Amino acid sequence: QDTTFASILEKARLGKCTQKMKDVFLSRVGLTPTFEDGILPTRLYSKNIAVDVINQTELDKLPGEIVAYQAKLQKSGNVSPYLEASLLKHDRIIELKVGAQVMLSENIDVDSGFGNGSRGVIINFIDGLPLVKFKSGLEKIIDEFERKFEGDDYCVIKRQVPLRLAWAITIHKSQGLSLDFVITSLERDDIFEYSMAYVALSRVKTLDGLFLDGFSRRSLRCHPKALLFYKNLLNNSDQHPIRLAPIQ
Repeated sequence: QDTTFASILEKARLGKCTQKMKDVFLSRVGLTPTFEDGILPTRLYSKNIAVDVINQTELDKLPGEIVAYQAKLQKSGNVSPYLEASLLKHDRIIELKVGAQVMLSENIDVDSGFGNGSRGVIINFIDGLPLVKFKSGLEKIIDEFERKFEGDDYCVIKRQVPLRLAWAITIHKSQGLSLDFVITSLERDDIFEYSMAYVALSRVKTLDGLFLDGFSRRSLRCHPKALLFYKNLLNNSDQHPIRLAPIQ
């Protein structure tokens, strides 16, 4: 367990940055990750436009033809155009190639290590479906994934290959993911919302998996209302006070 990194995350969540934390972050700036399995660290950006440009540019660089997958919807009841558009917002059409850096977008087999956020690279297409080599070393053909959306007066079944291009993703869309390796920038101009830096940092599993393009103390901010909430939570707790572990 990376206790030093866990301690850093606890303090970063509250917008704190000690000198030791600053030294740790600066030690991760400018490092160049090298990997022999062909799976590159995912870059986290604050804005969609940067992510879209990088993913499309890198996909275009790869040789070979694009293989596209169209999402399928099976609808019944009162399905509004707004609901349909929202269900297809991010994966109406997925375009892939051999060599594409990808990420699973669904928990297809968590017990076997194939969960939402699992990183890999496409090494082939078998019977029209992508064969992905994952960071774990396992290879798997990724078939369509089925998800059901139900309301009081509607039902939608959506089928799509659960992959997304993963040279880069937004910090916002990374929430809930656990990534082995991340490249991001913690410069103040790149982090424009409260807690955005903490979200980016907490996506990576260990400090060794974190690579920074830059760091600014001002990027670590916590909303005043959130700080008040944490303070009240501690003051009203009947349990022992929660203490932040010291950075080793």
